[in-house]
Amino acid sequence: MNKYSQLIKSPRFVWFLAVPFVFLLVLVGLTVRPFSHAATLEGDVNNDGKVNIYDLSVMLSHWNAKYAAADLNNDGVVNSLDLSVLTGHWGQTASGVTPATTSTPTRTPTPSATPVSGPSGTASPSGSSYGNHALAQWTTALLNRNNQTVTWVAWGDSITEGQGSSTVTGRWINQTLGGLRSKYPTSGVAGGFGYIPAWYATYGPDSQWSTDPTGNAQWNMDSEQFGNGAGLGMLTSTLRSGTYETFKVTGSSIDILFNYGSGSFSYKVDSGATTTVSASGGTGATGSKHVAFSSTGSHTVTVSGVSGSVILEGLMTYNGDETKGIRLYDSAQSGVTTGQMLNQGANLAAITASVKADLVTLQFGGNDFESNHVLSPSQVAANFKTIVSQIRTAATSHEPSIVIVVPYNHLGTNNLGYNWAAYISAIKSVASSDTSLGLIDLTTFATSGQASPYLSKTDDGHPNDTGQAKLATMVESYLEDE
Repeated sequence: MNKYSQLIKSPRFVWFLAVPFVFLLVLVGLTVRPFSHAATLEGDVNNDGKVNIYDLSVMLSHWNAKYAAADLNNDGVVNSLDLSVLTGHWGQTASGVTPATTSTPTRTPTPSATPVSGPSGTASPSGSSYGNHALAQWTTALLNRNNQTVTWVAWGDSITEGQGSSTVTGRWINQTLGGLRSKYPTSGVAGGFGYIPAWYATYGPDSQWSTDPTGNAQWNMDSEQFGNGAGLGMLTSTLRSGTYETFKVTGSSIDILFNYGSGSFSYKVDSGATTTVSASGGTGATGSKHVAFSSTGSHTVTVSGVSGSVILEGLMTYNGDETKGIRLYDSAQSGVTTGQMLNQGANLAAITASVKADLVTLQFGGNDFESNHVLSPSQVAANFKTIVSQIRTAATSHEPSIVIVVPYNHLGTNNLGYNWAAYISAIKSVASSDTSLGLIDLTTFATSGQASPYLSKTDDGHPNDTGQAKLATMVESYLEDE
């Protein structure tokens, strides 16, 4: 098969042809009379009573494969003949057809910044944008959640890590995960907590969580490089003989993530047998050891150094969501700037690609504005662009939706003489110059340094428990709206 035949048969090429056609229908105002059928509507792949972009997404995700729901002409394969049937019924709705009771999203895509209704009628945050359908990969994954994993990797600073929350499960990223799972349940899957780093960089009195990993291993952070690079959030620990980390988890299994290098480590579940794992000789972005529990429930996992120095990244915890359902990887670190993220950006991007992320959120900027590592607005914008490029370069076969999260407001001017408005403008310019990026605007949430019912009284800078819930509603609204 020559390269042109391969191109024509690829779903990427079909997107190239199909999407302009679909938007042409919208632009010229083509309308089709509702199609009435006793039981089904041709082209309605997801059986929601409409023929729209969600049906197209499902079809393209099964291109050149056997998939009965999208095989509209019943010839045993999903191809251009089925696409022709779908586009021939584009925009039609079923009169007299009761859509199947599923959790499939049914909103019409909204490429503009106009807020639409999210959970409990809440609109997406004002000023947010979906670019040119920036959430296409995320939406497609949600549609197919009963057959595949739907993976969100959250990059960020203390806001994403959850500083200000009194519990680790009360963080806005965890509440958003819970809301998405409730809105879009996966058959037979409860879903686990997600990724736990080797340690959290949050602090008391607000966020000294009792569920933190414990032990006597050396903690590493920021721009330190070990083996193939730091783990998600750049919060790792060094395991040597006699040192250990203990995690309390709930679920059905875990992945122990580590850097390939030299040495070995062991793990033990509860009071069970000790198993030794070599960290030498492997290749790839990160090492991973899967451990299935004998029973689903609460367990204590102890990871110990055996020989040499092993960099432990953290644990990914599952509760039936090993192969399907919505999952969360926390890649945040309190105090981090965009410049510090760049020190490990390529490594973090490689790990993000290795877990097949469908969505990556990037929330930075506050520390660039007011920390000891102040960067100019133009430098921050340039760093965002580089991080986006690193993520896309690493994701050669599974490119995620990427959404920039604009932090809420800050007071005053910094050491370089810039006010926060200049940083907001710079961060937003990254998304406006690249319409394949999404943008969540949180500037209306609160102002750091100013008393607010949503900010901790400890520092008036980080979301308290009420604020965590508010942020979760804002972000969940955005992720459900396109």
